[in-house]
Amino acid sequence: MFSYLDYENTDGLAKTIGNIEGTKSLVNSGTKVKRLSATKDEAKNIKDIFAQKNVYTYSDRKGTKEVLNALDSPKILHLSTHSFYGKDDKSNVDSLLKSGMALSGYNNFIAKEDTRGIMTALEFSNLNLYHTDLVLFSSCESGLGNIYSSEGVYGLNKGAKLAGAKRVISTLWSVDAIASLKLTNSFYKYLKENNMKGYANALRETKKEMIKEGYAPFYWAGFVENGID
Repeated sequence: MFSYLDYENTDGLAKTIGNIEGTKSLVNSGTKVKRLSATKDEAKNIKDIFAQKNVYTYSDRKGTKEVLNALDSPKILHLSTHSFYGKDDKSNVDSLLKSGMALSGYNNFIAKEDTRGIMTALEFSNLNLYHTDLVLFSSCESGLGNIYSSEGVYGLNKGAKLAGAKRVISTLWSVDAIASLKLTNSFYKYLKENNMKGYANALRETKKEMIKEGYAPFYWAGFVENGID
């Protein structure tokens, strides 16, 4: 689990934009991002739910590209961070280079083009996830990307599938950090209650619960699951 990451660089070379904690979107390249405080609670809740399981958390400055690259097909890979999709990028570069996520030290990428703090969808596709049941991107617009008629959407979602993940949960728009905390907490509870089976059903039951509690579709409908259930 990658959560509550420290994106900060220490040399102050990049300008800081306003507080963006309300959503988890990487606004655009060239802007610093701030730590998402709600993800600290998200990580704690997930660890509490799976108290008897091996849950490894990479937070603060530990959630780096090197650590992510070294993972050997975890059962579930949960990533709570900022993500991006360059929808206005009309260049001919590989579409998987136009989507990605921020990792620990991302702001060093902004200041000094240090790529250890960023992972593109293309890089994500090279991970070893062939025995991974689920990749959950708890981040904005992680389900977006360039669309190809014969191949579907090329973004982080596609990168995870190419890496071997059986299922992916991603988002179609900017998600509210507090609502996503509620959603992921309920999702993993339903999943555990069903002995780690029925991922699509766990997400469906979570959405039904949020509807009953009065959450508008904006807060839950953007989370979508695809893959083999």
